[in-house]
Amino acid sequence: FLQGAESEAPYVFYHWQYIDVFNYFSHNMVTIPPAVWTNAAHRHGVIVLGDTQRGHHKARTNLYLSLTAKHYDPDTTEPISSGLQSLEELLSWKRSEANPFNVATVPLANREPSLASTPHRTLVSHDMMGGYLDDRFLQGAESEAPYVFYHWQYIDVFNYFSHNMVTIPPAVWTNAAHRHGVIVLGTFITEWTDGGKMCEVFLKEEESYRAVADRLVQIVHCYGFDGWLINIENPLGETAVKNTPLFLRYLTDQMHERVPGSMVLWYDSVLENGQLKWQNELNPSNRVFFSACDGIFTNYNWTEQSLERMKAYSAAQGRL
Repeated sequence: FLQGAESEAPYVFYHWQYIDVFNYFSHNMVTIPPAVWTNAAHRHGVIVLGDTQRGHHKARTNLYLSLTAKHYDPDTTEPISSGLQSLEELLSWKRSEANPFNVATVPLANREPSLASTPHRTLVSHDMMGGYLDDRFLQGAESEAPYVFYHWQYIDVFNYFSHNMVTIPPAVWTNAAHRHGVIVLGTFITEWTDGGKMCEVFLKEEESYRAVADRLVQIVHCYGFDGWLINIENPLGETAVKNTPLFLRYLTDQMHERVPGSMVLWYDSVLENGQLKWQNELNPSNRVFFSACDGIFTNYNWTEQSLERMKAYSAAQGRL
Protein backbone atom coordinates (compact mmCIF):
# COMPACT_ATOMS: atom_id res chain seq x y z
CA PHE A 1 0.00 0.00 0.00
CA LEU A 2 1.79 3.10 -1.26
CA GLN A 3 -0.22 5.53 0.84
CA GLY A 4 0.11 3.59 4.09
CA ALA A 5 -1.55 0.57 5.69
CA GLU A 6 -3.65 0.03 8.80
CA SER A 7 -1.75 -3.05 9.91
CA GLU A 8 -0.89 -3.05 13.62
CA ALA A 9 2.31 -5.00 13.07
CA PRO A 10 3.69 -4.45 9.56
CA TYR A 11 7.09 -5.81 8.63
CA VAL A 12 9.53 -2.90 8.94
CA PHE A 13 13.29 -2.43 9.05
CA TYR A 14 14.89 0.13 11.36
CA HIS A 15 18.65 -0.30 11.26
CA TRP A 16 19.47 1.42 7.97
CA GLN A 17 22.69 2.82 9.43
CA TYR A 18 24.17 -0.68 9.45
CA ILE A 19 23.58 -1.62 5.81
CA ASP A 20 24.55 -0.39 2.35
CA VAL A 21 22.24 -2.36 0.03
CA PHE A 22 18.58 -3.44 0.41
CA ASN A 23 17.03 -6.09 -1.87
CA TYR A 24 13.25 -6.37 -2.12
CA PHE A 25 12.34 -9.97 -2.94
CA SER A 26 9.19 -11.73 -4.14
CA HIS A 27 8.34 -14.71 -6.35
CA ASN A 28 7.10 -12.52 -9.16
CA MET A 29 9.24 -12.91 -12.27
CA VAL A 30 10.22 -9.23 -11.95
CA THR A 31 9.99 -7.61 -8.52
CA ILE A 32 9.68 -3.81 -8.47
CA PRO A 33 10.35 -2.53 -4.93
CA PRO A 34 7.47 -0.58 -3.33
CA ALA A 35 8.33 3.12 -3.19
CA VAL A 36 7.91 3.16 0.61
CA TRP A 37 10.98 0.93 0.88
CA THR A 38 12.99 2.86 -1.69
CA ASN A 39 12.17 6.19 -0.05
CA ALA A 40 13.11 4.93 3.41
CA ALA A 41 16.36 3.41 2.16
CA HIS A 42 17.39 6.46 0.14
CA ARG A 43 16.80 8.70 3.13
CA HIS A 44 19.66 6.84 4.82
CA GLY A 45 21.96 6.51 1.79
CA VAL A 46 21.09 2.84 1.14
CA ILE A 47 20.63 1.64 -2.45
CA VAL A 48 17.67 -0.60 -3.34
CA LEU A 49 17.66 -3.58 -5.71
CA GLY A 50 14.69 -5.21 -7.39
CA ASP A 51 14.73 -8.89 -8.28
CA THR A 52 14.25 -11.32 -11.15
CA GLN A 53 13.07 -14.82 -10.33
CA ARG A 54 13.51 -18.25 -11.87
CA GLY A 55 12.48 -21.49 -10.23
CA HIS A 56 11.05 -21.87 -6.73
CA HIS A 57 13.02 -20.73 -3.71
CA LYS A 58 12.13 -19.88 -0.16
CA ALA A 59 12.15 -16.17 0.65
CA ARG A 60 15.26 -15.27 2.62
CA THR A 61 17.01 -12.29 4.15
CA ASN A 62 20.76 -11.94 3.82
CA LEU A 63 22.64 -9.25 5.73
CA TYR A 64 26.19 -8.66 4.57
CA LEU A 65 28.61 -6.75 6.79
CA SER A 66 32.17 -6.33 5.64
CA LEU A 67 34.41 -5.32 8.53
CA THR A 68 38.19 -5.22 8.59
CA ALA A 69 40.25 -6.80 11.36
CA LYS A 70 40.75 -3.43 13.08
CA HIS A 71 37.01 -3.25 13.76
CA TYR A 72 37.17 -6.34 16.01
CA ASP A 73 38.96 -7.00 19.28
CA PRO A 74 41.54 -9.75 18.56
CA ASP A 75 40.81 -11.54 21.85
CA THR A 76 37.02 -11.38 22.13
CA THR A 77 36.11 -10.75 18.44
CA GLU A 78 33.65 -8.10 19.69
CA PRO A 79 33.22 -4.95 17.55
CA ILE A 80 35.36 -2.05 18.71
CA SER A 81 35.98 1.59 17.91
CA SER A 82 39.38 2.71 16.64
CA GLY A 83 41.10 5.65 14.99
CA LEU A 84 43.18 6.18 11.86
CA GLN A 85 46.96 6.09 12.13
CA SER A 86 48.33 7.75 9.01
CA LEU A 87 47.69 10.28 6.30
CA GLU A 88 47.47 7.48 3.76
CA GLU A 89 44.81 5.70 5.82
CA LEU A 90 42.80 8.92 6.09
CA LEU A 91 42.96 9.74 2.39
CA SER A 92 41.98 6.19 1.41
CA TRP A 93 39.04 6.10 3.86
CA LYS A 94 35.73 5.10 2.26
CA ARG A 95 32.27 5.26 3.76
CA SER A 96 31.61 1.75 2.45
CA GLU A 97 34.47 0.47 4.64
CA ALA A 98 33.40 2.34 7.79
CA ASN A 99 32.58 0.48 11.00
CA PRO A 100 28.76 0.25 11.08
CA PHE A 101 28.77 -0.58 14.80
CA ASN A 102 30.40 2.79 15.57
CA VAL A 103 27.73 4.94 13.92
CA ALA A 104 25.96 7.07 16.54
CA THR A 105 22.22 6.46 16.60
CA VAL A 106 21.00 9.14 19.03
CA PRO A 107 20.20 12.54 17.46
CA LEU A 108 21.42 15.67 19.19
CA ALA A 109 18.76 16.75 21.71
CA ASN A 110 17.70 20.38 21.91
CA ARG A 111 19.32 22.47 24.65
CA GLU A 112 17.78 25.47 26.38
CA PRO A 113 19.36 27.87 25.79
CA SER A 114 20.83 26.59 22.53
CA LEU A 115 24.59 26.20 22.15
CA ALA A 116 24.67 28.83 19.40
CA SER A 117 23.10 31.43 21.70
CA THR A 118 25.31 30.67 24.70
CA PRO A 119 28.48 32.79 24.83
CA HIS A 120 29.90 30.98 27.87
CA ARG A 121 30.41 27.29 27.15
CA THR A 122 32.10 24.46 29.02
CA LEU A 123 34.17 21.81 27.23
CA VAL A 124 35.42 18.54 28.69
CA SER A 125 38.24 16.73 26.89
CA HIS A 126 38.47 12.96 27.37
CA ASP A 127 42.27 12.77 27.58
CA MET A 128 42.22 9.45 29.45
CA MET A 129 45.29 7.19 29.25
CA GLY A 130 45.52 7.39 25.47
CA GLY A 131 41.86 6.66 24.77
CA TYR A 132 40.11 3.59 23.34
CA LEU A 133 40.11 1.70 26.65
CA ASP A 134 37.00 -0.11 27.92
CA ASP A 135 34.92 2.41 26.00
CA ARG A 136 36.17 0.99 22.70
CA PHE A 137 33.78 -1.97 23.09
CA LEU A 138 30.70 -0.83 21.21
CA GLN A 139 28.36 -3.43 22.68
CA GLY A 140 29.40 -2.90 26.30
CA ALA A 141 32.30 -3.96 28.51
CA GLU A 142 32.57 -6.11 31.63
CA SER A 143 34.89 -3.69 33.42
CA GLU A 144 33.94 -3.07 37.05
CA ALA A 145 35.24 0.50 37.02
CA PRO A 146 35.22 1.97 33.51
CA TYR A 147 35.92 5.67 33.02
CA VAL A 148 32.54 7.39 32.70
CA PHE A 149 31.15 10.92 32.82
CA TYR A 150 27.87 11.72 34.56
CA HIS A 151 27.41 15.48 34.65
CA TRP A 152 26.32 16.19 31.10
CA GLN A 153 23.98 18.95 32.25
CA TYR A 154 26.99 21.08 33.18
CA ILE A 155 28.85 20.98 29.86
CA ASP A 156 28.24 22.00 26.26
CA VAL A 157 31.02 20.28 24.30
CA PHE A 158 32.76 16.90 24.76
CA ASN A 159 36.05 16.14 23.02
CA TYR A 160 37.26 12.56 22.67
CA PHE A 161 41.06 12.51 22.56
CA SER A 162 43.75 9.99 21.69
CA HIS A 163 47.16 10.08 20.05
CA ASN A 164 45.93 8.42 16.87
CA MET A 165 46.24 10.84 13.98
CA VAL A 166 42.45 10.76 13.54
CA THR A 167 40.43 10.00 16.66
CA ILE A 168 36.88 8.88 15.89
CA PRO A 169 34.80 9.01 19.09
CA PRO A 170 33.27 5.69 20.19
CA ALA A 171 29.54 5.77 19.53
CA VAL A 172 28.84 5.08 23.22
CA TRP A 173 30.15 8.56 24.03
CA THR A 174 28.39 10.29 21.15
CA ASN A 175 25.07 8.65 22.00
CA ALA A 176 25.34 9.59 25.68
CA ALA A 177 26.34 13.18 24.88
CA HIS A 178 23.64 13.68 22.26
CA ARG A 179 20.98 12.42 24.65
CA HIS A 180 21.82 15.44 26.83
CA GLY A 181 22.25 17.97 24.02
CA VAL A 182 26.07 17.97 24.18
CA ILE A 183 28.05 18.05 20.92
CA VAL A 184 31.01 15.72 20.42
CA LEU A 185 34.35 16.50 18.75
CA GLY A 186 36.87 14.02 17.44
CA THR A 187 40.58 14.90 17.30
CA PHE A 188 42.99 15.36 14.40
CA ILE A 189 46.53 15.44 15.78
CA THR A 190 50.05 15.58 14.36
CA GLU A 191 53.08 15.54 16.64
CA TRP A 192 56.81 14.96 16.83
CA THR A 193 59.01 14.53 13.75
CA ASP A 194 56.61 12.26 11.88
CA GLY A 195 53.79 14.74 12.45
CA GLY A 196 55.90 17.52 11.00
CA LYS A 197 56.60 15.48 7.87
CA MET A 198 52.90 14.72 7.55
CA CYS A 199 52.00 18.41 7.78
CA GLU A 200 54.53 19.38 5.13
CA VAL A 201 52.82 16.89 2.80
CA PHE A 202 49.16 17.76 3.29
CA LEU A 203 49.66 21.50 3.83
CA LYS A 204 51.84 22.02 0.77
CA GLU A 205 49.00 23.19 -1.51
CA GLU A 206 45.27 23.81 -1.74
CA GLU A 207 44.45 20.48 -3.36
CA SER A 208 46.17 18.44 -0.64
CA TYR A 209 44.75 20.28 2.39
CA ARG A 210 41.27 20.27 0.89
CA ALA A 211 41.52 16.49 0.36
CA VAL A 212 42.26 16.02 4.07
CA ALA A 213 39.47 18.38 5.11
CA ASP A 214 36.98 16.64 2.82
CA ARG A 215 37.77 13.26 4.39
CA LEU A 216 37.38 14.69 7.90
CA VAL A 217 33.96 16.08 6.96
CA GLN A 218 32.91 12.74 5.47
CA ILE A 219 33.97 10.88 8.62
CA VAL A 220 31.90 13.18 10.84
CA HIS A 221 28.91 12.84 8.53
CA CYS A 222 29.25 9.05 8.48
CA TYR A 223 29.72 8.41 12.20
CA GLY A 224 27.31 11.04 13.48
CA PHE A 225 29.47 13.19 15.75
CA ASP A 226 29.80 16.97 15.50
CA GLY A 227 33.24 18.28 14.63
CA TRP A 228 36.98 18.34 15.26
CA LEU A 229 39.70 19.56 17.56
CA ILE A 230 42.69 20.31 15.31
CA ASN A 231 45.88 19.74 17.31
CA ILE A 232 49.09 20.47 15.37
CA GLU A 233 51.90 19.92 17.90
CA ASN A 234 54.97 20.16 15.71
CA PRO A 235 56.77 23.06 14.03
CA LEU A 236 55.54 24.08 10.57
CA GLY A 237 57.54 25.29 7.60
CA GLU A 238 56.80 28.54 5.78
CA THR A 239 54.37 27.08 3.23
CA ALA A 240 52.65 24.79 5.72
CA VAL A 241 51.99 27.53 8.27
CA LYS A 242 50.73 29.88 5.55
CA ASN A 243 48.23 27.24 4.41
CA THR A 244 47.09 26.20 7.90
CA PRO A 245 44.52 29.02 8.33
CA LEU A 246 43.22 28.26 4.83
CA PHE A 247 42.86 24.59 5.78
CA LEU A 248 41.02 25.56 8.96
CA ARG A 249 38.68 27.95 7.16
CA TYR A 250 37.86 25.44 4.43
CA LEU A 251 37.28 22.65 6.96
CA THR A 252 35.09 24.88 9.14
CA ASP A 253 33.00 26.10 6.20
CA GLN A 254 32.50 22.57 4.88
CA MET A 255 31.58 21.28 8.33
CA HIS A 256 29.00 24.01 8.82
CA GLU A 257 27.51 23.28 5.41
CA ARG A 258 27.33 19.48 5.76
CA VAL A 259 26.71 19.17 9.51
CA PRO A 260 24.56 22.00 10.92
CA GLY A 261 25.61 22.97 14.44
CA SER A 262 29.09 21.51 14.01
CA MET A 263 32.27 22.97 15.49
CA VAL A 264 35.98 23.13 14.64
CA LEU A 265 38.46 24.17 17.35
CA TRP A 266 42.18 24.91 17.15
CA TYR A 267 44.57 23.80 19.90
CA ASP A 268 46.97 26.44 21.26
CA SER A 269 50.31 25.13 20.02
CA VAL A 270 51.84 26.56 16.83
CA LEU A 271 52.43 30.28 16.33
CA GLU A 272 51.82 32.22 13.14
CA ASN A 273 55.56 32.00 12.34
CA GLY A 274 55.41 28.17 12.48
CA GLN A 275 57.19 27.84 15.82
CA LEU A 276 55.83 25.28 18.31
CA LYS A 277 55.36 27.33 21.46
CA TRP A 278 52.32 26.96 23.70
CA GLN A 279 50.91 30.33 24.72
CA ASN A 280 48.31 29.23 27.30
CA GLU A 281 46.12 32.02 25.98
CA LEU A 282 44.77 33.69 22.86
CA ASN A 283 47.05 36.50 21.68
CA PRO A 284 48.40 38.11 18.47
CA SER A 285 50.81 35.19 17.95
CA ASN A 286 48.03 32.62 17.46
CA ARG A 287 45.12 34.85 16.48
CA VAL A 288 45.32 33.88 12.79
CA PHE A 289 44.26 30.30 13.59
CA PHE A 290 41.51 31.37 16.00
CA SER A 291 40.09 33.66 13.33
CA ALA A 292 39.87 30.80 10.81
CA CYS A 293 37.66 28.45 12.84
CA ASP A 294 35.10 28.37 15.65
CA GLY A 295 37.44 28.83 18.60
CA ILE A 296 40.66 27.98 20.40
CA PHE A 297 41.40 25.32 23.03
CA THR A 298 44.15 26.85 25.18
CA ASN A 299 47.04 24.86 26.58
CA TYR A 300 46.53 23.81 30.19
CA ASN A 301 48.97 26.18 31.97
CA TRP A 302 46.63 29.16 31.76
CA THR A 303 46.21 31.50 34.72
CA GLU A 304 43.49 33.88 35.86
CA GLN A 305 45.53 36.71 34.35
CA SER A 306 45.73 34.96 30.98
CA LEU A 307 41.97 34.39 31.08
CA GLU A 308 41.41 38.11 31.65
CA ARG A 309 43.71 38.95 28.74
CA MET A 310 41.88 36.46 26.51
CA LYS A 311 38.53 37.91 27.49
CA ALA A 312 39.63 41.41 26.56
CA TYR A 313 41.30 40.24 23.36
CA SER A 314 38.29 38.18 22.26
CA ALA A 315 36.00 41.13 22.89
CA ALA A 316 38.23 43.32 20.74
CA GLN A 317 37.93 40.71 17.96
CA GLY A 318 34.14 40.65 18.27
CA ARG A 319 34.24 36.98 19.36
CA LEU A 320 33.11 37.21 22.99
